[in-house]
Amino acid sequence: MQVTLVLALAGIEGVVVAGDSRTAIEEEDRRLVTDTSQKIFQVSDHVGVALCGRGDLGVYLVEKLLRETREREIDGISSLFEFAPRFLAAAYEEATCRIESGSKPPVGFIFAGLDRDAWGIYSQPRICSIYGWEGFQPLISTTGWDVSGIVWIAEYLISRFYDRSMAVSHLEELASLAISETASQDSRVGGESLIAVITASGYRETIGDHFMLSYTGTSEREHQSLVTPRWETLKRNGLLQDRPYLGWHPTSEVA
Repeated sequence: MQVTLVLALAGIEGVVVAGDSRTAIEEEDRRLVTDTSQKIFQVSDHVGVALCGRGDLGVYLVEKLLRETREREIDGISSLFEFAPRFLAAAYEEATCRIESGSKPPVGFIFAGLDRDAWGIYSQPRICSIYGWEGFQPLISTTGWDVSGIVWIAEYLISRFYDRSMAVSHLEELASLAISETASQDSRVGGESLIAVITASGYRETIGDHFMLSYTGTSEREHQSLVTPRWETLKRNGLLQDRPYLGWHPTSEVA
């Protein structure tokens, strides 16, 4: 069972990286779902990464990348991507060399952070992704955001409400809304959401909503009592403006 939702949003002050904490462990005919998985990691002072796909393999690859990044004393997205795609591809092949090519587990990484500007200040937001199923080719976001996993609700909400001029506090609210609303409709997403905020002053993490309820078994009134205050907050912050609907693709379920 594919389970996860991770995303990154870039704004005027910095970037936000977020993800849920649900994971599934499957053995033969048994499946265990837990809400203790960490999917967001700090790469450097101004870069964070979100994992999707096979969790244990993804964590192993990120830990190898973190050691390499620290040894090289690298910071900033552009500097990281001078070697990260090749490094992750090689580490993946080494870790999965005994697995047949058609059976190798999927892994993906959404990197978000800042680059230096002309004055040497980390102020230029960047989002770049690397997916094993895309051959570990670096994919640069041209929309200001990226999302992977159970994406259909998150893509809709972000397409409707996202704007590049948002402050990071508003990006946090939108990221939390995307994850909690997905969790309310799809049991493959859930648990606490971890949100990393990266600005010129550095990297910090916060815990988002712990969305325990699924929409199934929750009355319409109960559901609205949970969701409506969040929409009202977005209204007060000026986020519920008419924005072009870019569309979403419910068949895109690569976790």
